[in-house]
This record gives sequence, structure tokens and C-alpha cells, in this order.
Amino acid sequence: MLTLSKKTRWTILFIALLLVIIVKFYPSSPDETPAVAVKETASAPEQPKLVSPPPQIKKQGVVATKLPESEPVVEDMPPPEEQEENTKNKNFVLCEHIISGNSQFEFSGEIRMTNKGSEPIYGWSVTWEYADGATIFDSSEVALSGNNPYTGEYLSWNAEIAPGKTVKFSFSGLKSGDSAPLNVRVHGNFCM
Repeated sequence: MLTLSKKTRWTILFIALLLVIIVKFYPSSPDETPAVAVKETASAPEQPKLVSPPPQIKKQGVVATKLPESEPVVEDMPPPEEQEENTKNKNFVLCEHIISGNSQFEFSGEIRMTNKGSEPIYGWSVTWEYADGATIFDSSEVALSGNNPYTGEYLSWNAEIAPGKTVKFSFSGLKSGDSAPLNVRVHGNFCM
């Protein structure tokens, strides 16, 4: 009878165990996947799923990637003709509130509208408001209405603001404090 040493028996047992592990956990063909049970824990982050790349099509020496078909994206955009018209007719007018004079109780100023666009403006209207409560008591070259906020509208002879030109009107007002109102924003549907 063949007697094996203790060391040889452990070596044979280790090799047998190794073969069992290889056979059990490694697939015999590329299509098979190993059947490994994984214990799920609440703290373990979810692993991202691998996605195979889209198939490639080779045609006349050019490789193109075929993307999966999807629903077309529909956006609420105007037709190209309307987009072009909107861009072409867009006007850029710089509207400014300028203080030109200052006395103890009164101030004088003007509103300037400079057409920076490529199309003329026909008929304009601007509004502005004094946060400190200053009031206007006189104006010229404008049809002025309102009582803080104020609205200035064109007259028959200054209704057009040609490209590159400035139209302005002046006014006089009473200060509400020690200084004339500064940083006043002028609003209009064509103002930048």
C-alpha cells in the first residue's frame, strides 16, 4: 500500500479544492456567465450597468455607428422663416435717464434713446419711476403722462428713431431729498 506524507496529502487536497473552485465559478464557454451569489447590503452602492456600444456599419471603407432609434424631439420653435424675421427686425435701443442740472430744490434731466440696431423705430413710448419720490413738473419735446411712474411718448415730428441716431426729450423736477435721482431705469418694449 502506498503511504503518502502529510505534506503530500495536504497538497493533493489543496489542488482538488482549487479545481472544484475553478469548475464551479468560471464558465466553460464565453456565452455562459458565472453563477455567483452576492449578498446584498443596504450600505453598498449600486454598481452601474454596462451598456454595450451600438453596432457599427461598414460601408465602402467608412465605419458608421448605428444609433438606436428613438422618438423625434419636438420643440416649440417658430419656423425658420419666422426665426429669421424675428432676428432681422430686432432693434436695440439704448434708453438712458440723464441728470443735466441740479439746484437746491430742483433738478433737470433728459431721456435719451439711441438706436443701436439696423432697423428704424416708428413710434416710441418709455416709462420710468423715481424710487425716492421725486416729481416732474415740466417737460418739452414729449407727450408726458403719469405721476411716478411717468410715461413719455413721441410727438409727430420725433416719432422715428433711425439706426445710429438719438432722440431725446427734457424735463424739470422737484427733488425729494438732498440729491437728484440717480440710477433710474428707463423701460420700453425696444430698450436694451
